[in-house]
Amino acid sequence: MCHLILSMPFLALALFYFLPFKTAVMIYMPILFLSVFIYYKIKKAMELPPKGGMDEMLGKEGEVVHSLTTEARVKVNDEIWNARSEKELKEGEKVRIAGFDRLTLIVRPSSADSARKNDKDKRHEELPTKSLEERKAEHEK
Repeated sequence: MCHLILSMPFLALALFYFLPFKTAVMIYMPILFLSVFIYYKIKKAMELPPKGGMDEMLGKEGEVVHSLTTEARVKVNDEIWNARSEKELKEGEKVRIAGFDRLTLIVRPSSADSARKNDKDKRHEELPTKSLEERKAEHEK
């Protein structure tokens, strides 16, 4: 459907073959202006910041629902995620998302991160993670 809308001006050029020039222009111009308007709206929509996904989750608070020392299951936005932390986590504890390692959240206890809550630059800091070489070696074992 999207491709059809984006190709409207090109498809409408066929009007010039089948209709008299004045009639084709009268039909083609609204199609052209509508297409330019749609292109403009699509461009603006693509420039909007993300409203979901991992980028949106950075800095958000979640709750530990199941804990195994530094690895846990965390509930964020009504979704359960695997998570890990440098410090031991307890069930019911509030945590703040500090980063990601694939589909695993890197979290910090919320109380330790409250001073950095509004500092966007520090929210993007990640805890130390395994390098690509370490992951490959681990996967090959």
